Amino acid sequence: MNSNLLILSLDSHGVPHRWISWQQACFYYAKNLVAWTLGESTFTYYGGISRITGERSSITAHSIIAIKGKALAAKGFHQVPPLNNRELFRRATTSSRCRAAAATRG
Repeated sequence: MNSNLLILSLDSHGVPHRWISWQQACFYYAKNLVAWTLGESTFTYYGGISRITGERSSITAHSIIAIKGKALAAKGFHQVPPLNNRELFRRATTSSRCRAAAATRG
């Protein structure tokens, strides 16, 4: 198994969250926190053998997974909303109007 294998995690709306390790992906699958998956590539990870059934446990993960609710370990991930020229100029115009209105009042 390639220990450098990374899986793309998304929020439930499809917005990219971050790259996660196969161990973190297995955690999300085991806790039933995967909302949906994408990608043709799948990877099967094998665990131990059950003492009761004698079967070996396994988790098959996709290369892209969407996480239900809030994804864990999101500390330090600050998503900046995209701004375009129209939004920047709208903010500048509004700011100019507020300054002008404040100057006429006081």
